[in-house]
Amino acid sequence: MTSPLVVTLGLSLTIPLALLGDVVGYGRVLGFGYWIGAALVLAGFFGVNGATLMEYSEIEKREKEENKEAEMDSAMATLSTVSVGERQPLLQHASKP
Repeated sequence: MTSPLVVTLGLSLTIPLALLGDVVGYGRVLGFGYWIGAALVLAGFFGVNGATLMEYSEIEKREKEENKEAEMDSAMATLSTVSVGERQPLLQHASKP
């Protein structure tokens, strides 16, 4: 699952690949401008993918923190329904690694 921007940039990778195919397959000598354009397309593709990956990792980190908070809230709700005498063994069990 990717964004439309990443997909579009992925499709534009045909530009540097076609350039490489022309040079290797047909032995064509292309000007400096073609190489600059291909490098810019590659840089854009990897730049956007890097930013997207960082965004996804931040979202996953935030979701893990929210799940941990929800588990703590659930545990606290369970402890509030347990009598005082039963709490100590439950707390000792929960604190073991």
